[in-house]
Amino acid sequence: MLGFPLGILSAAGAGGVAGTYELIETYILGSNQSEVSFSSLATYASTYKHLQIRMVALGTTSVDNQIIRLNGDTGNNYNSHFLFGDGSSVGSGVYTPKDKIYIGNSSITANQFTAVVVDILDAFSSTKNTTVRALYGNVGTPNVVQLLSGAWFNTASLTSISVARLSNNYTTGSRFSLYGIRG
Repeated sequence: MLGFPLGILSAAGAGGVAGTYELIETYILGSNQSEVSFSSLATYASTYKHLQIRMVALGTTSVDNQIIRLNGDTGNNYNSHFLFGDGSSVGSGVYTPKDKIYIGNSSITANQFTAVVVDILDAFSSTKNTTVRALYGNVGTPNVVQLLSGAWFNTASLTSISVARLSNNYTTGSRFSLYGIRG
């Protein structure tokens, strides 16, 4: 992965109160790339119950979907749902079965950064499927807000998360931060 990992600058370990968000690591891209991966997550299984990714990203094209994959799984083991509104219309839909979870569009307006917050619930449970929810927003033409959810039909504890654009690259300066949430 190209970028600047800032995890060692985090406040992890400061506090340790249930429900608090603790920064694990941050990547700020130093060059264009199609995917950002957080790996070695098993290290955090005894410390955190849930994970959260906060992204402020720009793509190399004006419209593209953003996705996540868990533990490198590229099989049709995921479902996604979405609700969206753009000020003049609303919609909803489902993607099932798929080889990824959708977490929003990217840069609906050219040269416009978009924000996404992704919650990965019960990330280290080995007795239930992993559930994901995402909130995506874009200011431009049109202004868009999306609420997305997904499920990974596998009970494995998470070891890695990959965030990607479906067809193109994220640009230099895009920022991806991983947080742990204590149970």
